[in-house]
Amino acid sequence: ENMRHCLRKCECSDEMWKEFDEVLTHHYNQNHNVFYSNELFYSVPDGCGEYWWDRLHNMLNKWQVRIVFTYRRHYEWMHSRYIEMNNAEKLNNVRSWPGEKADFSKKLDSFPEFFYRDTKKQTKKHHHLLDTFQRWQANFGSELITFNFQEGNFLTNAFCQMIPEATHTCNSLKLSVKVVKQATVTTGKDNNTTAMFIRNNGSDKAYRIHIDRIATAAYERGWIQNMTRSVARGSIEKHMNDLGITSPINDFPLDCLTLE
Repeated sequence: ENMRHCLRKCECSDEMWKEFDEVLTHHYNQNHNVFYSNELFYSVPDGCGEYWWDRLHNMLNKWQVRIVFTYRRHYEWMHSRYIEMNNAEKLNNVRSWPGEKADFSKKLDSFPEFFYRDTKKQTKKHHHLLDTFQRWQANFGSELITFNFQEGNFLTNAFCQMIPEATHTCNSLKLSVKVVKQATVTTGKDNNTTAMFIRNNGSDKAYRIHIDRIATAAYERGWIQNMTRSVARGSIEKHMNDLGITSPINDFPLDCLTLE
């Protein structure tokens, strides 16, 4: 909350400046590269005075600073927001079947339902990237880079492309991505081996949302009786894994958004 107040209102306490400076100094003395990411930097308003920018400059004057703007195309961001808003792991109101208990029986929206209701409301809340880009460029010169969040593995690309000096970190991240890709190779039952399914956090959450929607649809059709919602989800997921289905989005037919 203090950081939110600091960046959105340009009112950072002396204690916050001091703590930030101490962290930077420590890593500078260790000859480390520092990658600091905070979405609230996007919210720094036009009204931040010279004092605020000067203090930031003074802390960073020993460093070679690159400011990276990550962005997501709206159609990619909306799917991510859908997952965030309907994450079946976080919502307590998906414990019971729809209609059983008022507080715990939410029915998760389909993506089209969410999209048509939410898209206009959310679009109005976000500022255009160009305004923020120009604000930081006016204070930090030309060392600004834009980067598409959705292109490839974000963390690996961010270090390898934006901080090319961080060779050890870059190589380590490339190796970890390679290992994950190898681990996702699956083999069938004929080989008497167990298939391994690895999904990243985002796809894993989407996976559970689709499973919950399948369970709810089956329940509403009367196909599920004497079974709790969580048990039904678990049974569906087990059956999908037995069939080798790792992505409802790719393996199940889905309705597309209409042109309107």
